[in-house]
Amino acid sequence: GEAIVRIEDELKLKVRQGSINRMQVTISPETTITEVNSPNVARWNVISGTPTKLEVDFKQPVVGDYTLTI
Repeated sequence: GEAIVRIEDELKLKVRQGSINRMQVTISPETTITEVNSPNVARWNVISGTPTKLEVDFKQPVVGDYTLTI
């Protein structure tokens, strides 16, 4: 059978000026994201295409250093 590997990683944001309500990051098209954890995450979505992107909307604007667990 095919092996399944689960990887948990932290994505660390550094908002240097102002604030953000949404972020996008390019991911490998072979990657399957099953969870994005943070108390401030309103919703998240994987956008198929070239490149494949993870988009995260926040409940409250993010300022300074912020960490997401993926």
